[in-house]
Amino acid sequence: MKRILVAMDSSDYSQRALDMALDLAAQSSAELHVLHVLQLAFDNSQEIFARIENMSIGDLVEREGANVLARARQRAAEKGGRSINAVTVKGEPAEAILDYARNCSADLIVLGKRGRGRLAGLLLGSISQKVASLGDRPILIVP
Repeated sequence: MKRILVAMDSSDYSQRALDMALDLAAQSSAELHVLHVLQLAFDNSQEIFARIENMSIGDLVEREGANVLARARQRAAEKGGRSINAVTVKGEPAEAILDYARNCSADLIVLGKRGRGRLAGLLLGSISQKVASLGDRPILIVP
């Protein structure tokens, strides 16, 4: 295995996926790519928080993405100082994950079982389910 892609949001599930991906990358000496997909879909609490902070929803989403990737870099450093390729992209999450996996030639995609949007996942199907059903490479879903 040469390249592993782990897609993350701010959920505990994606933190566990990152830990698994870090371990797999260390075992196989693989390059690790960490991807966060920026979405402009938001809930009322984010809109309220953005107003309180006097920022746009776009700024709030970008700040959250930067925080997710900063925590991923910190966790990688804690688990042996491993360097990671941390990237944000905009778009529909499942499509963006699969596009990025193809572009970086990922040998494996690692995802958390469920992300931040539980209600949307129940109504529309989770991102991990979409990636698993549409993907063209191995996918590891971490509970």
